[in-house]
Parts: sequence; structure tokens; C-alpha cells
Amino acid sequence: MESRKSDEWAPKLARRAAFGHRAGARIVVYGHTHIPTDVQHDGVWLINPGALASGNHATRQLLKTVALLYLRDDGVPFTVHVDLAQPDRRYAFEIDWTAGFRAAFEDRTQRSILAPDVRDAYARQLSVIRAADPTSFDALRDAFLAVAHRCWADEQDVLTREDVLSVIDAATGVAPEVRRQLLEALG
Repeated sequence: MESRKSDEWAPKLARRAAFGHRAGARIVVYGHTHIPTDVQHDGVWLINPGALASGNHATRQLLKTVALLYLRDDGVPFTVHVDLAQPDRRYAFEIDWTAGFRAAFEDRTQRSILAPDVRDAYARQLSVIRAADPTSFDALRDAFLAVAHRCWADEQDVLTREDVLSVIDAATGVAPEVRRQLLEALG
């Protein structure tokens, strides 16, 4: 959560480089950002392979990459990123380090599967869902995943207000108060 406080890359890279310094390592391979990275920072080589799947229920992974780390005979390491849509060639992901994290992330590696008119409502609904009892939480999660799968399978571009309503309707076992709050949050 600490690295989410700022959109700037420098604190994010410094934090990962510190892992390497503490371990006495020259290379740190990390994940979680979903952004293919290959950069030197503070004397540590930072590598992120990218991602194969979206980082949350409300996004679609646009770019699916892996990284191959090689050690040459002379001990010098190098990495190759591969876009799994074109696995026969090297992939270079360009990052404008001054533009911030979101510029490298949004609509380049992942995209929301929520229609623009329901994005704010979904954020409000997440607060309700996170505070819900476990049975309601599980039912809503399962109902949402079933509907979201249509976007991930490229059967549908985005989830509409009607789709979100269908999630609320389809989720069995949801406490009436939670259902009321979700409908209220949807507006």
C-alpha cells in the first residue's frame, strides 16, 4: 500500500531496489504492477515480467507478457520480454518514467471492463461489498465473476448498468440491507 501513495515511479523503484540492497542482490524480479519492466535503479537491476491476467475483477489484461532472464557465459545477465500474442520475437515496452505509473498502466496493460457511467458507482459498491458479511461478499463476488467473464472472453466489451443490476439480482444469499445499499450506490 505504501507504493500506491504516489503516482511517481521513483519511490516505487526505490522501494524495490531496497529489497535488493537488503538481500545483497544485484537483480530483483518483482510483480504486482503488471507493467513489463527492465531498468537499473540505485545499482539494482529491476525486472517485472508483466502479467498474464488482470489484477482485479473490473479490468481486462490487454498485454500478456513474460520475461526470460539469461546469464551469459561471462556471467553478465540480460532479459528478454515476450508478448505472448507474438511469442516468436522480443517485446520492448516503452515507459515514460516522468509521466507516472498510471500513464504506463491504464489502457496500455489493462483496461476497465466497466462502462464509464458505472465506474464511480462500482467504486461505491466496493465499499459496501467489503463491509458485507462473508456470505453476501462471496455471493456477490461469484455473481460478478460470472458476468465479468463475458468481457474477459471477448464476448462483450464492457459491463453496463444493467449487467451490474443483474449481478445484484443473481447473487443469492445477500442480506437485504446489503442489497439495498448496493442499489443505492448504483444510483
